[in-house]
Amino acid sequence: MICGSSSRLLDSNPLRLELRDSSRLVTPFRLQEMLAQQLRELENDGLIIRTMYPVMPPKVEYRLSDFGQTLAPVIDCLVTWSRAHETEVRAILKRKDLSDSA
Repeated sequence: MICGSSSRLLDSNPLRLELRDSSRLVTPFRLQEMLAQQLRELENDGLIIRTMYPVMPPKVEYRLSDFGQTLAPVIDCLVTWSRAHETEVRAILKRKDLSDSA
């Protein structure tokens, strides 16, 4: 399988994450808790590096560690798959959103 070679996630620049309430079933606070837990696990597993800056409002950046970078081929394949199936995925998400709002 040939995998794509470009992914923003694999870029050496850190990512800043913003939470948006995209679900009526999960509160923004719960979304934030879930994201924080996942990020802690990735940090504890050595896959990401967390940098916290002593500013107000608090600023935290995440980037893949050298070990996390070893996942580049896997991530590239996921990006390639998602691009190839974007139409189908969007249709599934739209159906799910419509059934959640009913």
